[in-house]
Amino acid sequence: MKKFLIAAFVVLLVLISTSVIYTYPRQLALSIEGVEYQLGAGQHHANPVRIQIDGQLRRGLTGRRTFRGIISIEGTSVPNSDNRRQLKIEFGTNGQGLIQYAYFKNGTPIIYTYGSIFANNNFSNITIQEFRINKNDEGWNAANGLMISGPANNRSQALNISNELMKSWLQGYTLR
Repeated sequence: MKKFLIAAFVVLLVLISTSVIYTYPRQLALSIEGVEYQLGAGQHHANPVRIQIDGQLRRGLTGRRTFRGIISIEGTSVPNSDNRRQLKIEFGTNGQGLIQYAYFKNGTPIIYTYGSIFANNNFSNITIQEFRINKNDEGWNAANGLMISGPANNRSQALNISNELMKSWLQGYTLR
């Protein structure tokens, strides 16, 4: 009986230690050189951007990730005046999280959604769908949406990163 209690205690200690290590928040301070590009046939231009990430990444026992901090993008064609505000991004099971700012301006509540973000486990590869309304009052779509991906030096590298990180979300579709 004593051996059983010792073994159970050791197993319990290992489980607790593993769960603490697994869920312990990690500090992120990254600067990623990437490109902004438009999806669609005939699109070849890639605009260089720098993505600054400063915050904390936490993983829950179920594997779901939460980022708290700041994501700033320099050089984008869709300026984000809110990019110095704190974010809380909860990533879904398909890897997608929303870059959404909620705050008050002159006493009025504001919610601004810049786009969706997909990132690998350590945020070394990221891709962002930039939401914007075009002349047809349409938001983002896979035919002509704006994307940011990094690290990448050109559109081809950026597309590869986007397709890899968004694989679950795209459900077999390939961005072009």
